[in-house]
Amino acid sequence: MRAKFWLLNDLVPDLREVYFSVKGKKMDDKLKDIPQGAFALAEDRKIRKVMQKLKVFDWAAKEISRLRYEKYSRLAYTAGAIKCGAGVYDALFNLLSEICAAFDLQCPELYVCADEKPYAKLIGEENPLVVVSSGMLKLVTKEEMKCVLAQQVSHIHCGHEKFLMARELLNSAADNLGILKGVVAPVRMLLEEWYVLAQMSVDRGALLVSGDEKVLLALLAKLAGGAVLEWGGVGSDALLEQYKNYSAVKDETPACPVFKTWSSLYLGVPPYVLRAGRINEWAQGGGYADFMSGNFPDDVKVSEQEAEAFWGKFAGAGNVWEAVDTGAGPVIDEQVFFGIGNLNDEMKKMATGAEKIIRVGAEAAGKAAESFADAIFKATGMK
Repeated sequence: MRAKFWLLNDLVPDLREVYFSVKGKKMDDKLKDIPQGAFALAEDRKIRKVMQKLKVFDWAAKEISRLRYEKYSRLAYTAGAIKCGAGVYDALFNLLSEICAAFDLQCPELYVCADEKPYAKLIGEENPLVVVSSGMLKLVTKEEMKCVLAQQVSHIHCGHEKFLMARELLNSAADNLGILKGVVAPVRMLLEEWYVLAQMSVDRGALLVSGDEKVLLALLAKLAGGAVLEWGGVGSDALLEQYKNYSAVKDETPACPVFKTWSSLYLGVPPYVLRAGRINEWAQGGGYADFMSGNFPDDVKVSEQEAEAFWGKFAGAGNVWEAVDTGAGPVIDEQVFFGIGNLNDEMKKMATGAEKIIRVGAEAAGKAAESFADAIFKATGMK
């Protein structure tokens, strides 16, 4: 029987205990010593600090993501997916519980949804939940699933929750914004840049839990398209060989955030090869061993000037902490192409006005959705 049916074989206990050589501690003990989010990439932490300075992002994260998105996402999955627990996907839920206990974190709710596309994601912040697709269960082995769940728990450990919600919310809403889509484009681009780094951070968390780089690389190879072995397939070695060519291709490609976002969102090509190369460098380059010896990196500090300059790469920032900028400045020369010198100022005014419209509309839509849900609850006797 293929390895994808590992859930059926969970009656046989795994008697192995994973030990770290450092300080002679078990994995569970050692992971509890790690400061919150210490294994996150420095670039990941830097972008999060930049986004926290953006007033419009902070508002969206608090008012929409926390109060609306999380609540209704839980309602949707409770209505249409399988909640794991006692007597339901025991092996899967126990695996998640063990990983959370190892990190000394509260275990989130776990759902399995019917979707042949293999994925797992974390939703929510105050009471997060983990969602795993049925396609993922069919694709991976038990050891690989440990990495999948460890990645989601690592999002919590790193404090990624509200940024994940904001990314999913903006990506879902952008198609319905019409001409206002450009208003949120800079924030979307920044979130996409961050999301790639966040995935690399949680890959590190998965390696800390698994202790086996080969298992994590095998998972990334499968997700990249290497699982169809009857056609020749691909192993982790081929993935790392492909990564060597990445630098050459990257050097020939213009460093433009717009096209990074386009390739990620619209081409739909997740950077699994890039992630495999980066985790291999951390594992084999001494970073992993150094981290496990207790040499945790210092917190990343970002000054107001550094944050504004970083944001400027995406939005042509002047003083943009109060509103979203459309980014016309760094892309074109207004004097040459339009014969005016204040295009960016005018665009900022439009962006500020559009932000107010979005805010009022979002609040109204949220209240309407809440009233509609309350009506359903009352009609069905649930409230």
